[in-house]
Amino acid sequence: MTLIIVESPTKARTISRILGAGYTVIASYGHIMDLPDSKRGTSIKKTKTKKSKVKQKEANPDLDLKLGINTKTYEPIYVVSEKGKKIVADIKRLSALEKEVLIATDPDREGESIASHIAEVVNAPEKIKRVTFHEITPSEIKSQIAHATSVNQNLVEAQKARRVLDRLVGYKVSPLLWRKFFMGLSAGRVQSVALKAVVEREEEIKKFVPVTWFQVFAQVKDIIFEYIQKDKNLATLKTVEDAKSLISKLRGKSLVVDSIVETTGSRSAPTPFTTSTLQQTASARLGYAPKRTMSLAQQLLEAGYITYHRTDSVNLSEGFVAQAATYITQTYGPSYLEKRVYKTKSKNAQEAHEAIRPTNLNPEAASQMNPDAMRLYQLVFARTVGSQMSDAQVNKVVVVAPVKDMPDISFRADFQSIAFPGFSKLYPTDIGETIQNPFKKGEILTPDKLESKLTSTKPPARYSEATLIKFLEEQGIGRPSTYASILATIVERKYVEIVEKRLHPTDTGVIVTGYLSEKFAEIMNYQFTADLEQKLDDISTGERKFIDVMREFDEPFEKILKANMADTSKANTGAVVPDSKCPLCAKPMVEKLGRFGKFWSCIDYPTCKGIMRINKDGRTQDSVNAELNAKAVSKEFLAQYEPAPLTAEGKPYLLRKGRYGEFWAHPDYPAVKDAQPLRFTAELVLKMYGPAPLASDGKAMVLRSGKFGYFWAHPDYPKVRELQKATKLT
Repeated sequence: MTLIIVESPTKARTISRILGAGYTVIASYGHIMDLPDSKRGTSIKKTKTKKSKVKQKEANPDLDLKLGINTKTYEPIYVVSEKGKKIVADIKRLSALEKEVLIATDPDREGESIASHIAEVVNAPEKIKRVTFHEITPSEIKSQIAHATSVNQNLVEAQKARRVLDRLVGYKVSPLLWRKFFMGLSAGRVQSVALKAVVEREEEIKKFVPVTWFQVFAQVKDIIFEYIQKDKNLATLKTVEDAKSLISKLRGKSLVVDSIVETTGSRSAPTPFTTSTLQQTASARLGYAPKRTMSLAQQLLEAGYITYHRTDSVNLSEGFVAQAATYITQTYGPSYLEKRVYKTKSKNAQEAHEAIRPTNLNPEAASQMNPDAMRLYQLVFARTVGSQMSDAQVNKVVVVAPVKDMPDISFRADFQSIAFPGFSKLYPTDIGETIQNPFKKGEILTPDKLESKLTSTKPPARYSEATLIKFLEEQGIGRPSTYASILATIVERKYVEIVEKRLHPTDTGVIVTGYLSEKFAEIMNYQFTADLEQKLDDISTGERKFIDVMREFDEPFEKILKANMADTSKANTGAVVPDSKCPLCAKPMVEKLGRFGKFWSCIDYPTCKGIMRINKDGRTQDSVNAELNAKAVSKEFLAQYEPAPLTAEGKPYLLRKGRYGEFWAHPDYPAVKDAQPLRFTAELVLKMYGPAPLASDGKAMVLRSGKFGYFWAHPDYPKVRELQKATKLT
C-alpha cells in the first residue's frame, strides 16, 4: 500500500477515486507547521510555561521568541498548530503502516515547504518520495507517480527566506507604527509597497491639471465626421467662441470626399492565462475579485478541470497544442488554426510550469460546477484554445472630406469591418463593431447637423484590483500565490477602500505610507523589492544562499529600525489648523490621525480633551451640522418635508446626515439615541402616493423610506411592525 498526502480534502477524494485500491490518500489541510502565530511576543508553544521559556532562551540566547526566529542564523522555529496536531498524528500513524509515502502538495515553493514539514513528521527518508500534480487527471497522476523525485531543498530554502523576510518586516515595523500612530496598524514587505502604488496614483490624480478643448462634428447620413486640420492632425479649438465661429462658417456648406484610404490590420490572439492575467481578465469580464477568482480556480483544479492555477508561465505542453489543433480544425476549419509557442516575459518568473489551461477540449466539461466556476472555466477554455487560433483580420477605412471651397477646413470619418474573425470567433475581444464606408471619392455631402463638444485630458485612472496586480507584476513585485492576499490585506486593514471597483487610499493609508516612505525609503522602493524577489529566485535555483540574502537585508534594516525606534515622539501630530478653536477651551487645534481617520485635537492635549471630527471632504462635523441646521429651516426644504419634530420639552430635533441619508436627531444625540425619519408634507404625499392607508388599529400609516424604496409603516414602527407596499402614482 502507498500513502499519498495532498493539501486539500477535495483533491484527496478526487485522486482516491482515480487510483482506487492500493492507495490511501489523505489531506494535510495546508500547513501543518508554521512560524508561531503569536500576539507579537507570546511563547512558541502555548503549552510552555514562563519558566520553560526562560530555560529555552538561556539554552539558545539568539532565539527571538517574539519572531520565532534565530537572530544569528535566521532559521525559523516552526511549530505545529493546534489544528495541525490531529493531522500530524494521523500522518505519523498511517505512514508507519505503509511501505511508501508520496508527498503530493502543490507544485510551488509553498507546497515544497509543506512537503518538507510532512517529511520531517514522517521521519522515514527511505519511504518518502515527492510527486507534483500539475493537473488532477488519471494520465498526469500516474505519470508523476512513475517519475517521483525527492523534496527540492532549494525551493524549501526560497520559501523559508520569504517567510523570514516577511516576519522581520511585519513584526518589527508594525510595533513602530503603533508607537508613532495607534495600535492595530501593520506593515508588510510587499503589502506596504503595493499600498504605496495606490497612494502615489491618488497623488497623481490630485495634481493633475486637465487641458480642455472643443471638438466640432458634422453628421452625414448618421455618420459622424470630426473636424481636422489640413495636415490631418486633430485640431484643438481652445474656447467655445472658437467652436461657435467655426460652426458659423460651416452653415450651409457642403463637404467633398477627397480621399479614401483603406488599410488592413490584424489582431493577434492573447497569450494563455498566467495567475495575474487570469485575475485581471476575470475581474474585467466576470466582475470577480482576485480572491474569488483564486477560490474558484482552486475548485476547478481539484475537480480536475484545469491545470495548476499559480503560475507565471504561458507555456503549453506539446500534447495539449496537438489536441487543440485537432479541436480547432474540426470545429472552425483549417483557416482558423495557427499553432503558437509562447515564452514567459514576466520578470523573475518562478519555476517553469504550464499556463493555466483546461485539462480536456470540452467547453462544457465543468457544467456540473456552480455557475461562477463554470463561467471561469469557459473563460480559461476560450483563452487557451483561442491562443492557438489565427489572427483576426480587420479592414480600416479613413474618409477625408474638406469643406467645398474651403480646402483648409477638413473633416474625417473612420470605418472598420472584420474581414476574418480568427481567434475572436471563440474569444471575443474589443475589436469594435463593423461600420462599412458608404461614401465614394468626389461625392458631395451635406451635413445634417453641426455641433461642438467640450473635451479634456483625463487624469490617470485609479487602480482596480486587476490593474494593481498588473502593475506589481510589471515591476517584478510579488508572485502568483501572493497577489490576492496582498490586495485582501490592504483592504482589510482599512488602508484602502474599494469604491465602484476602484482602490481609494484612506487617510490612514496615505499617512502611514508617507511615514514609511520617509523612514524606510529603501524597503519602500519598487526596484529594491523586485531585486529582493530576484534574490529569492536565485535561492530557489541554488545560485544564492539563504543566510547571505538574510544578512544583506537585515543588517542595514536593523540600523534603520533602531534609529527610528530611538525617536519616541508621536508621528501623527500635524500642523495647527488655521482659524480653528477647541470646542472646550477655544485654543487652536492640530490635525491628527486616529483609528477612524483624521481628526482635530486641542493643541493642549492631554490637558484638554477637546476634539473635532473631520469628514472625507476635510470639513469638521460642526461645519456640516451648521449647514444642515440652515437647510432644515429653508423654504426649499420645508416645501418638501414636514418641520422638525419636537421633544417632550418642546425642543426641535436637529437635521443630521448618516450613512443612509438625512434624518431627524434628538438635540442630545447620540447621548440620547432617538432618531426619526424625514417625512414628506401631507400635500406631497397625497400627490405622490395618494391618501395614507389605515393601520389595523385605525391610525393613519406613515410613508417611510427603506433599502428598497418607500413603504407605508405604522406610526409606531418599528415597535409596531405593520407595513404595506407604497405604490407611486403615475
